[in-house]
Amino acid sequence: MITVAVVGQGEVAESVRTRLSADPLVRVLDAESALEPVEVLVLAGEADGEPAVELGCRVVAVGSAPPLSGVACIGPDDLDRLRPLVFGAPRLSTQEELVMVGYASGLTLAAAARQAGVRPATAKKYLERVKRKYTDSGRTAYTKLDLALRAREDGLIAG
Repeated sequence: MITVAVVGQGEVAESVRTRLSADPLVRVLDAESALEPVEVLVLAGEADGEPAVELGCRVVAVGSAPPLSGVACIGPDDLDRLRPLVFGAPRLSTQEELVMVGYASGLTLAAAARQAGVRPATAKKYLERVKRKYTDSGRTAYTKLDLALRAREDGLIAG
């Protein structure tokens, strides 16, 4: 069980709370009233009119919430498991998803393109967009292995 405190109000924070609460291995606390240390702190809200979310640990104190004494860091695997819940999966087009799943499942770029019914150059552009979308959502995906991990985390391929 991972204990998480979500700081923030509004639509973005509520969306993060809902995604986290859906996981039976995650216990979500209200940061303002938390009387015990938590393992992960999520800051959610808006910055310059855009949704903004930060995931962190080892926080000593949180703004106006003195009861939250601190945040202990969990292992990197647990933190990685929380990322898709906190940030959500990026929206991929059907073609982007087809190419990503084929490629992340072990096919070559050419084979993934053939499977999706597109040219290899087009498949390469799709993968570039997929990588950018994942990176923009706070979940890096630079390599084929990264894409495979993201696809597993998001339930696109069996793990």
